[in-house]
Amino acid sequence: MKLNSISTLAALTFAAGSLFTTSVQAQIVINASAWYDASDASTITTVTGGNVTNWNDKSGNGVNLVQATDGDRPSLVTGSPTTGINGLNVLEFAGRTEDMDAISNIDATWAAVVLQYNGTPGFATALGSQTQAGGATYTIQYRGDQTTTPTGDRWQAAYSTNGNPASTSGAAAILNSPGVVINSGFALTNFDLQIGGDRGLNNRGWDGYIAEVIYGNETLTVGEQDAVEGYLAHKWGFEASLVDGHAYKDFAPTDFTIVPEPSSFALLAGCFGLTWVMLRRRR
Repeated sequence: MKLNSISTLAALTFAAGSLFTTSVQAQIVINASAWYDASDASTITTVTGGNVTNWNDKSGNGVNLVQATDGDRPSLVTGSPTTGINGLNVLEFAGRTEDMDAISNIDATWAAVVLQYNGTPGFATALGSQTQAGGATYTIQYRGDQTTTPTGDRWQAAYSTNGNPASTSGAAAILNSPGVVINSGFALTNFDLQIGGDRGLNNRGWDGYIAEVIYGNETLTVGEQDAVEGYLAHKWGFEASLVDGHAYKDFAPTDFTIVPEPSSFALLAGCFGLTWVMLRRRR
């Protein structure tokens, strides 16, 4: 996937601080394996009481999520100044017993999720599988059920948390506050995705909010990963939590053409300034 050419995440036209309308978001995932966006109410079906029965895939692949059992359904939290994340709708998975299953399988090599953990330390899976155990199938899973290092308070595989390549540590960086977690470089084939749970096992599900999920099936470059993180952080309002020096900490990407790192910006600015001075002296 090349985000600066024909891309999975392409041609965004929003400005920092702007509203993220459905028409703009429709441009985001063109060739993704699956994409779920809780801020888009048109993709979510609820029953009386707000429990979610369907969460539809926006990638165009039809990998919709369903939950037929009412007691296992997450609930829709309607965004407001005091609810949701950044005033936007989110799904709340409570008590590690609620999840949603994809109706068809996907191939994927990376995943990104905007989430917030609201529970006590435990074994909590944000992105897992309906049937498969181990390895990359625990796509994004928090292990806070043990206290020893590195077993306790960690992600199950190599991750980036808010732009920080924290390897298997750093889970606490997003606990109780919104954040974006990316896992890349794995290989899932014919994968039966489950959101908010691990094979439907009680006490292994997520306990908190899941706001947006993107699965892709090509390798992310560092710059492309920065762009994904920047888009999600500015949309959901936690850009200040991005690691210092992140390419998009101070502004949202207006498209996914890769920009130089901040140090390179300073160098370019200096070069332009020197050129201007030299031109002025020649007049």
